[in-house]
Amino acid sequence: MRDNQSDAALQPGAQASELWLRISVTLAALIVYRAGCHLPIPGLDGAAVAAFLHDVNVKSAIERISVLSLGLMPLLSALILAELGKIILPGFRRWAEANGARLNRYLRIAAVGLAMLQGLGIALGLEDVAGFVAAPGSGFRTSTVATLVGGTAFLIWLADLITRYGLGSGFWLLLAAPVIAEVPSVTAGLLELVGTDSISQAGALLFAGYLVAATAALVALAKANGGAEFPRGAVSPWPPLLAYASLGWLFVALMVVPFETWREAVMSVLDKGHPVKLVLLALFVGLFALSYANPSRESRRGAAGLAAVAAMSLIGIVLLPELFAFYFNMPLVVDGRWLVIIVTVALGVLATCARERGEAR
Repeated sequence: MRDNQSDAALQPGAQASELWLRISVTLAALIVYRAGCHLPIPGLDGAAVAAFLHDVNVKSAIERISVLSLGLMPLLSALILAELGKIILPGFRRWAEANGARLNRYLRIAAVGLAMLQGLGIALGLEDVAGFVAAPGSGFRTSTVATLVGGTAFLIWLADLITRYGLGSGFWLLLAAPVIAEVPSVTAGLLELVGTDSISQAGALLFAGYLVAATAALVALAKANGGAEFPRGAVSPWPPLLAYASLGWLFVALMVVPFETWREAVMSVLDKGHPVKLVLLALFVGLFALSYANPSRESRRGAAGLAAVAAMSLIGIVLLPELFAFYFNMPLVVDGRWLVIIVTVALGVLATCARERGEAR
């Protein structure tokens, strides 16, 4: 029988192996996900697809017609509705806090239902493209819906696998993966535009400064918020996500009015840099940020000040890319929503690594 001393000597090596196992699981899951993004939906005409890909951005086009084209967006939509319900309905929030596992099951069922509706819409859209579908009809629609729903269900399982055995939150990591994968190509395009004087160097430098300052602010807020593995309140991705979702739903509601001139006015507000859009975004982001960093739920000294600083920081992080796009005619390398998500994902990964290294000592 081993004594306690020998067991303690073996423990650091075991903990180090645990960290490498988590890293391996995360990398393997990301590789599987990105590989699945290049598998086209069954039933498409190969020649038509090849011709289509020849005329467009091949990388993004393949992902739009892949078996994983829905990604985790159906689950994100269900989560957004649940988060709004928690804010608007205190009774629902109390129920959700007491029944987390049951709520997660309901959200996954809702995500499957949304995936079915979105999959049917994609199938019908593909059939509208002449020659794109080899055999249009109910068979193609059924197989496409089943394939896309299965793809979303697979990604939900993969996200849970990362959360349990990998690094950080699997849901947010897989959600951010397509955006992170696009950053190098978008950045290269931005540098090319700067080189041809289509975009001013001053604008590009200001945007680079924004990325550095915004990332530093989010990291500082995370530390001020206690440095949790997935920081809540101060740097939660939910305020900007809920703000954009609420803004979109508001405009959809306004678009149903019968007056054509009114609809045109509403559409113009959606343009980048429009003052009304910026004011509404700032209002929504600030309100949601204060809700998530509610000082009444905090007993720590200075919680109210942290909530205000977090709200103002998130407003700036969300609005500045819109202003850069408007005044400097710049493509959005990454907007405020996704920057917050990417930083929180990175913080979660680093926190998991630090915890595993600490346990290995």
